[in-house]
Amino acid sequence: MATVSGSTYRLKNNNVLNEIMAKWERTSKNIDRQLMHRVNKAAEIVYGYARHQRPKIRKPGTNKWVSNPNAEYGVPVKTGALRASIELQKASRIYAGRWRAKVTAGGPGVRYAGYMEYGTSHVRPRPFMRQAMIKAEAGCRRIFSEKL
Repeated sequence: MATVSGSTYRLKNNNVLNEIMAKWERTSKNIDRQLMHRVNKAAEIVYGYARHQRPKIRKPGTNKWVSNPNAEYGVPVKTGALRASIELQKASRIYAGRWRAKVTAGGPGVRYAGYMEYGTSHVRPRPFMRQAMIKAEAGCRRIFSEKL
């Protein structure tokens, strides 16, 4: 039975309604699966840019090679610990229809990731995560603009 504007109508074939509901469920699950896949692809693009190593330059007046502080993007590398600390956490559902993936830097052994990204009163910032997001934006837009 179905009620429309206070009137009650008896459906001749309840199987039609069941088929519609089953199709809706399949479509909903398919869209949800595609969204999760796209969130993961976008996060992988950001992760790739974040782990990109800045080019090395010879430090003026010395024989040392250092990460170029003027590089457009890339993680500054001295020991490699900061670069190694960059991790990708695959998509997880926040709530219905919402997915989140994370690209993080730093951790117990690398507590200076934020100092590198934002700088301090003594050291100028060398952003690598924000630059990775900027560089990945076009690719992420392309991923999410494709037809579901």
